[in-house]
Amino acid sequence: MVTHTPQGIPGDPINVGLVGTKKEVVHAFAVAGWDTADAVTLRTAIDIGESVLFSRPYPDAPVSRLLFEGRAQDLAFEKPVGDSADRRHHVRFWQTNT
Repeated sequence: MVTHTPQGIPGDPINVGLVGTKKEVVHAFAVAGWDTADAVTLRTAIDIGESVLFSRPYPDAPVSRLLFEGRAQDLAFEKPVGDSADRRHHVRFWQTNT
């Protein structure tokens, strides 16, 4: 299973599944030091650009939108790896019924 960009370009593989409610998943990631990613807006796009340009932290920086079965991620988390949003770990999750 592979995600795709909105343009249909293959993205990241789906390689892990979690069982739990949205509240449980958000709580577990928060306890582990991961931040919920902001939605992509004009403001957050400017903020992430400034983070990269000026090496300023942006712990809630948005992640790019990837699609699985035609749907964007339901949750996205990230963990900084430095002073700028261009260095971070991130993960996306889609809610499924399986």
